[in-house]
Amino acid sequence: MLTQTEENYLKALLHLTSDGNEQEVTGTNQLAKYLNVRPASANDMLKKLKDKLLIEQVRYGKISLTDVGRTRALLIIRKHRIWETFLHDILKFEDDEVHEIAEQLEHIKSDKLIDRLDAFLNFPKVDPHGAEIPGS
Repeated sequence: MLTQTEENYLKALLHLTSDGNEQEVTGTNQLAKYLNVRPASANDMLKKLKDKLLIEQVRYGKISLTDVGRTRALLIIRKHRIWETFLHDILKFEDDEVHEIAEQLEHIKSDKLIDRLDAFLNFPKVDPHGAEIPGS
């Protein structure tokens, strides 16, 4: 089981490696800047993620997600976007409100809850912002 912080790091790595189709982050400093943390903190977390076989870190600090790490990150994003859709479409939160609340809710561990929420929403393909919702 991953901590909330570990999930946030995986999500950040996926975001950084998805922009421009890059497959790896160039180093700890790039990740630390993106997450607004100290490089030493990012380095400590990367060691934990590497020990859990969720990332690979090669010479010169280049970081990439393993297949398992990428899958975990996509599932976190899936939860986030389903929550955003629920908050917007069902509970009628405004567009500018859903992200922050979904950030909190995405860390709920129940896959069954997310699957049922997805079905309740009739399996949406995109969130309220137009971003694709990854499949389960």
